[in-house]
Amino acid sequence: MKYIFFILAALLLSGCGAKVIASTHKQVMIGNASPYNMDDALEEAEEECQKYHKHAVYVPVDLGYQVAGYSCVDE
Repeated sequence: MKYIFFILAALLLSGCGAKVIASTHKQVMIGNASPYNMDDALEEAEEECQKYHKHAVYVPVDLGYQVAGYSCVDE
């Protein structure tokens, strides 16, 4: 019985990670970003910006709850 609980908990939490919701060569928007997973959000944004040989820098945005914005900048 307890194994079923752990499997269900893992399935429910798997959708809770930070995910790229929009990306261009200038900016990246990350969904499901919260104070508890901002490191994950930065990693996702950095990965997207690296496609253009740039680095991610956090930029406050007013797009709603749990959305983080990052600018892709040259070093």
